[in-house]
Amino acid sequence: MLKNLHLANALKLEFLTGGYSKLDKRWVCEERAFYFTRLYYIYSGSAVLCCNGETITMTAGNMYLLPTNLPVSYHCPERMEQLFLHVTLTNPEGFDMLSLIPRICQIPCTQELLTQLKELCYSEDYGQLMKFKTLISQNVVDCLLA
Repeated sequence: MLKNLHLANALKLEFLTGGYSKLDKRWVCEERAFYFTRLYYIYSGSAVLCCNGETITMTAGNMYLLPTNLPVSYHCPERMEQLFLHVTLTNPEGFDMLSLIPRICQIPCTQELLTQLKELCYSEDYGQLMKFKTLISQNVVDCLLA
């Protein structure tokens, strides 16, 4: 018998908001920390993140995880298309586990995954939405292990 299933059941990945955006030079934010984690799947173009004195260029074909409470500024020099999600991953006490991540994380994404996520995020089918949540969960784990 698996003894830790109750712990797995108690972890809650919650989507607060999200969408697909076509951005331009107006996408600018001065250094700010948010109470949620931001996931950015980049489809085309680029944007620049600044965090703790480090500059990171977000580019197409990658996913970026900006953890809860991490002060970040960003801007889009020209154009960028992204799927964005604002999420929390809470334990039974309501603590956001993603706030423990001290840095921006990046993982590569295949074009197949990007296409699949864009299609699934607008579905109203529970099976498709479960697949969407599973893919996002796996990407978050991949970031944590990178």
